[in-house]
Amino acid sequence: MATDFATILMRRGSADYWAGSGRPLSSGEWGYDETNRVVKIGDGFTMWNDLPAATLSSADGQLPTVVRSALASNIVDISTTEGAAVAQAAGREGNFTVASMGRARAAFAGVRAGTRSAKILCVGDSTTAGYGTSSALSYPSRLVAALAAGVPARAGLSIPPRQVEDPRWSLGGWAVINSFGWADSLALMSDNPGVGLASYTPGALADTFDVYYFGTGGYGTLHVELDTGEKIDVDTSGAAGSVQKVTVTASVATANHVVNFYNPTPKPVAVLGVDAYVAATPNARVGNVGVSGSASGQWGSVQGAVTGSGSAAAIRAYAPDLTLIMLGINDAKMAVSVDAYLANVAATIAAAKASGSVMLLSVVPSNTPAEDALERQYRDALPGFARTQGVGFVDILGRFGSYAESQPLGMYSDGLHPSTIGYVDIATAVARAIEVA
Repeated sequence: MATDFATILMRRGSADYWAGSGRPLSSGEWGYDETNRVVKIGDGFTMWNDLPAATLSSADGQLPTVVRSALASNIVDISTTEGAAVAQAAGREGNFTVASMGRARAAFAGVRAGTRSAKILCVGDSTTAGYGTSSALSYPSRLVAALAAGVPARAGLSIPPRQVEDPRWSLGGWAVINSFGWADSLALMSDNPGVGLASYTPGALADTFDVYYFGTGGYGTLHVELDTGEKIDVDTSGAAGSVQKVTVTASVATANHVVNFYNPTPKPVAVLGVDAYVAATPNARVGNVGVSGSASGQWGSVQGAVTGSGSAAAIRAYAPDLTLIMLGINDAKMAVSVDAYLANVAATIAAAKASGSVMLLSVVPSNTPAEDALERQYRDALPGFARTQGVGFVDILGRFGSYAESQPLGMYSDGLHPSTIGYVDIATAVARAIEVA
């Protein structure tokens, strides 16, 4: 069968021709500007000069130059749709600059190079402590596994438990007090020899144990002894109140070491936590100091109930390379204003920046409308605040969206606290931010 070929010619002319044309292209009619190499398709009533070009891409597959130029102009102008979208996306997370994250980057580079360890401190409330699950399933614990692909990591500083299960601690007759220490409300205290031993079993390979304690005038002797017999007695009656560290070292690293605490005097002694590790193995140690019920105003104080016993003093004593701060759910419960909330967080940032970098995390959405609304006000203020403070920001609330969206996905254990799945998701987001930073 013969093949017939035909040539289709569309209406065409120079730019001057089209500029002077007195009639519109008919609906579906094509027109070609030979000067500018532009094709337009008529709608039956729009004149040539007002018709958009039909060209969607150039020969190299790129958007036309005029379109690219318009986009480039619009994305830097927040009054345009494109600019507003880019500004929102950029503002929600980030500020991971050399100025904000340099010290953390250097610490992690040292871990990867095998020349040093890095300390990560997770500051927060019950959602950091792991309420609704256990300390072992909290986001800081999950962060250890999430980081492992990029940097060797292990559990770090552990504090005495309150409201959240942590079988590594045995309190004996010692009391978890709520007048000073972490969040100005958590320390392990004994005030007489009769209460016996308290102990901590890290459950992971370790040969070095940094014990953090509070000392001030009138306090007694803290006896620290390992299950293998290594021991030390610490006079905690310093003239001025302060958080201090004493290190006890075992001759052999095992996963079964037990750190025992005893008070041989009729005077108070106070333990704030233990950081256990293998001295010869550099890694990133993730410490969890989440305190259930705590709000932002409890984390920035150096003073505390006893001079030098506040949270800021404890953070400075631990000297983290990176501090993650996730506070706000209890502030929202107490209707703390945005300005007051930011001022409180600024005080905590100041303590953390004395030794390292800081990332702020927005909180998970609440199932209580009034509290959720205030949490979103905190979140909306955090990106600009983070830039002003020179710290990073990770939007956990934005990741969860809302309680109504995330709860059916199994992200919550109750109306406020994440489930195991929720804590894994938070850890994943934080690990990615650390990798990017």
